[in-house]
Amino acid sequence: MKKNGLDRPYHPLQVLSWIGMTFSSVLFYTVYLPYLPSDSLIIIIILYTFTLIGTLYSGIRCTISNPTDPYVQKSKSGEWVQPSSQRCSLCNAYTMIKSKHCARCCRCVNGFDHHCKWLNNCIGSKNYKWFFNLIAFCTMMSLTQAGSGVYIFIDVLTSGDTGKMIKNRYNADDIGKYSLIGLIFVASLLCLLVSIFLAHLFIFHVYLHYLGLTTYDYILMKKEKTAGKVQVNSVNMTMDTSFGEEHQRKVVVMEESPIIKRIMQSKAKKARITPFKHLDIKCVTHRIIDFKEQDVDSFRSV
Repeated sequence: MKKNGLDRPYHPLQVLSWIGMTFSSVLFYTVYLPYLPSDSLIIIIILYTFTLIGTLYSGIRCTISNPTDPYVQKSKSGEWVQPSSQRCSLCNAYTMIKSKHCARCCRCVNGFDHHCKWLNNCIGSKNYKWFFNLIAFCTMMSLTQAGSGVYIFIDVLTSGDTGKMIKNRYNADDIGKYSLIGLIFVASLLCLLVSIFLAHLFIFHVYLHYLGLTTYDYILMKKEKTAGKVQVNSVNMTMDTSFGEEHQRKVVVMEESPIIKRIMQSKAKKARITPFKHLDIKCVTHRIIDFKEQDVDSFRSV
């Protein structure tokens, strides 16, 4: 069972993020800064340094944190755990209601959001705030570096002060001059693409926070919409003689969704709902309902 993102083996994307972060920060301080305007240089340095520190700190906290379900941790250490309504057969332990088993980490994660390959760790209730801070700081850092690179490149094309500085530095060395300009252009383009991706991810998680969902819940909801409006499977069981031969008890297994809630509210007035046990496993609710045959047919036609 993995504890955090520093447990081996490291994911290739995790190693790539370390290399990319190191390369971009070194490039900014050694190549970008000498050609930025002196009147706004202090502001740019403070902004970039602040976002860089925030990115590194949030990334480290998110990577080294252990989001494993506390019930599972106690079970593995031999401590007594109060039985709950949910149990993981893979972890062989009781889990909290909002936990989900991650196949990559071989553990249950409380408040599971997703498994991040870039951090080589699961994102759950314990480290979600650090993940959110990470994408916010990294977005601002990438935008700062991309904007600085765009300024330098445009100033070179328009023969501004930056272009003159580069020409004076390399004199007749056209290879060195164009190599520097090309390096700044490629690095700035990559930072711009990264910032667009991270900004989209940041807005997406703000939207999820507004909905009160995790990424995992959102994916399940999208799959439900793709598969169809409602999936209802009726299973014939023993006849309920108290209602006569025209009544038959059905077990209706359905995915929890707003559509189901509306249907349940309308049908509850016409059908007698017997006590049921709520199981929060993959957002599936099992309800035992007495219907007439025509009521079951109406469910199938939804």
